[in-house]
This record gives sequence, structure tokens and C-alpha cells, in this order.
Amino acid sequence: SAYRFSPADVPFRLRARLELSYPAGSHRPEKLGVYEQDDDSTWTFVDNQLDLDRNTVSAEVRHFSTYALLSDEVPPDVSELRPLPGSETADRRPIIEASVRDRGSGIGREKDISVRLNDRMMIFEYDPEQDVIRAKPREPLEPGVYRLEILVRDMCGNQQTQSGVFTVR
Repeated sequence: SAYRFSPADVPFRLRARLELSYPAGSHRPEKLGVYEQDDDSTWTFVDNQLDLDRNTVSAEVRHFSTYALLSDEVPPDVSELRPLPGSETADRRPIIEASVRDRGSGIGREKDISVRLNDRMMIFEYDPEQDVIRAKPREPLEPGVYRLEILVRDMCGNQQTQSGVFTVR
């Protein structure tokens, strides 16, 4: 069920807390979130502050609109790893890249992304508008085989890991 509050064009001076109830015994309430319906009838994740004792999910909202409690159980998509798995490169400081997308609650925090090269954390940049993660080794890599692993978690805790092995000549 969606809840419509109006007039939608009036912003609040301060944020208001919107709290929606879910039925007791619901399957996986941690996957629920408050979503707002956009002008094109798509739904955008707002927040998911879960209160298990009261069976509610809440969000801070800035204006009246149409809101609903929706479930996101689909993990993000991680694809287009670079260097390509199984490839060889002569570049000792290759650009490490992956495409990341989430159609549900979204990827909202950089702390929910992990880039590891041979089990060592890397500093990366996340460009949410381009749906891309990029990293570059600080120091030149020695010739050898390297395992790249990228983990991405969305705002409802769904996660996906992609990994691949490449060789530096």
C-alpha cells in the first residue's frame, strides 16, 4: 500500500519522521525500506530505520509525497571487471575498474564497497552517476598473478562479490 500526503509541493522547514508499520512475523524485515514515488511513477529509496520491537520502518522526509514500504532482496550487480579476468598486462600500475548498479535501495555509502587486490584493501573512487568504481595501485606491481575482489552492499544489506585473476608481465 502507498500513502499519499499532500500538498506535495510544500517543503518542510525541518525534516519530519515518517514511520510505517509492517505485519508482525514478516519475512526478513531488514530488507524493507521507505520509498518515495517520483513524478514518473518510479520508486526511490529514502531510508530504512528498522525498529524490530515496534514492527516499523522509518525515514526522515523533507516534504509531502507518496510513500510506501517496499522490500529489496536483490543484490547489486558488479560487472565489467578491469583488468579483465584471465588477462595479462604490461602496465605495472593498471587502472582497476568495475561497473556497479543497484535497482532497489541503492548503494548509499562508500563503506559498503570493498576493493581488494591479493587480499589487501585498496583506496578507490566511487562515481555513483557513472556507476563505476576505480582504483590504481599506489606502487608499481611486481610481475605475477593478482586476485582482484570487489564486494558491494546495498542499503538493505544485499551484497554481491565479483572476483577475477589477472597477470602483470
